[in-house]
Amino acid sequence: MKLLALHNNSPAQFKYLLQYAKKHHDYEIVFCSLFSSHATDIYKTEIIQDTISSRLTPLEKQFQFSQIFYKKMSSLRSSHYRPDIILSHSGWGCGLYAKHLFPFAKLVCYHEWWFKEAYLDPDLSHLESTDKESFCSLYQRNSLVALELSNADLIITPTRFQRDSLPKCFQANTLIIHEGTDVNYYRYNPAFKCRSGSYYLTYATRGMEPIRGFEYFVRALPSLLKLNTDIRIIIAGEDNQHYGGSGSKKDFKYGQWAKSFIDKHGLRSRVNFCGRLDQVKYARLLKMSYIHYYFSKAFVPSWSLVDAMASGCRIIATKIPPVIEILGDSELLIDHTCIDKVIQSTESILSEESHEYHAACEASRSRAKTLFDSDVNARIALAAIESIV
Repeated sequence: MKLLALHNNSPAQFKYLLQYAKKHHDYEIVFCSLFSSHATDIYKTEIIQDTISSRLTPLEKQFQFSQIFYKKMSSLRSSHYRPDIILSHSGWGCGLYAKHLFPFAKLVCYHEWWFKEAYLDPDLSHLESTDKESFCSLYQRNSLVALELSNADLIITPTRFQRDSLPKCFQANTLIIHEGTDVNYYRYNPAFKCRSGSYYLTYATRGMEPIRGFEYFVRALPSLLKLNTDIRIIIAGEDNQHYGGSGSKKDFKYGQWAKSFIDKHGLRSRVNFCGRLDQVKYARLLKMSYIHYYFSKAFVPSWSLVDAMASGCRIIATKIPPVIEILGDSELLIDHTCIDKVIQSTESILSEESHEYHAACEASRSRAKTLFDSDVNARIALAAIESIV
């Protein structure tokens, strides 16, 4: 079976599905993308050399994406390549012309986000703007997403929250299958949780930005560190805003601000900014985390949340629908904008007896293994895809 994957970046959300398809069904896979995060022999990577202008509006960028992917797919077609399945991330415009060029292939679209005006969180920072023109520019991005989804034979999305963001006409053709995490790689080891008598409290993010509540976590640090002299804070991530900021703070460097804030409070010796970690160091960070913080506005849940669960982390997180869907409801889901709530939740975990703490760690990992085992979820997704071929 031939599978053509289309994405801005490879392997991204398709990693585990393609691994499973190759390992268990020996698929012949071609992956077209602008960027590739690592080399692999699982599929043939076709890197597209075109560049996207930074001066374009979001909608114009999508059009440009669709055009360069059209050229790449046309080239493949000219070489007599004919896929049976096309797997496309619908948010970029990659697969807009897929059915036109390969009419007999089945198009499976991965849906990530639908832009709309009425959000569960009216302060959603990656869309924040009182400027009507800016909102309209973002909202228009749905036009190409809708066109691609209208041609899809199947739509897959990770969470119910993301599916429900779609217009009703697309929801009936959408399956909820989370890509999951490698539960054999991210593991729980009780011996790592309190090493050398220190409690490591962790925060991991791709970018230090408002959408992931970074500034609220930083503002809570002076109070958190007063709870116990053995607490150490580790912050992993880049000092970038991948989802945008709000108004004039679009290019604001929250990492720089955080370091200045911490220095003002004389806390630098107990707070470590370790930058973006490779997978080995990242897994070690989660394994040694005594408490992991996951703050977010109502948006796509991060992979880090599921990775932390598989690592047996005690997680203090924002009480919003997408996070509740991943973690289940608990007293550790809070309003992260309230420092008192952050402190109370942290204090309650630190005061637990050892057996209580580790039982909760086991429960966190158990939920990850039950709901988010990447191997199981890839099998389910591939079975759904093959059922329409």
